[in-house]
Amino acid sequence: MKTALILAAIAATSIGSVAAQNNNNNNADQPTSKDTGTRFWEARLAGGSYMVALNRVTSISKHTYLVGNIEVTEVVIDTDGNSLARFYAATSAGSDADVNIIKNTQNRLEELTREQGARAGLKGTPVVKNYPTTTHAKTVEYNVDNTKALDSLFNSVKRAWERNKGARFTSK
Repeated sequence: MKTALILAAIAATSIGSVAAQNNNNNNADQPTSKDTGTRFWEARLAGGSYMVALNRVTSISKHTYLVGNIEVTEVVIDTDGNSLARFYAATSAGSDADVNIIKNTQNRLEELTREQGARAGLKGTPVVKNYPTTTHAKTVEYNVDNTKALDSLFNSVKRAWERNKGARFTSK
């Protein structure tokens, strides 16, 4: 009887050990307590820096819309944290006469913004907010020089998120 109990205990231990090995093999891609698997994506821009843990990203998007005669292309990174990040580039849209008027106005506004930013010790082109129309609660905003740089930024964060591999995007 004792021999049977000992054999049953050995068999149960062996089965549990095999099951644990199978579970460990099936979860080989999942991080262990020593390797959390946390990867970061970072953007370094003239107007500031942004860093996010890839496992906290819930969505990324890129879209274009019009605000008057200004075409805005925007990349949004949403996280399960307390804020989301908006990266955008604005260009003029409309007739040649409208485009020239808007470009001149936009250039003067950007020039004034840079001058004020320089006086305050800021580098790059600061984000200009028109309260309350362009203000979003819990939103971090970055102005990117052009849509080509914005496309590169979007592709960088998308690749990093898909691969769960940290990356850094830089645009000055």
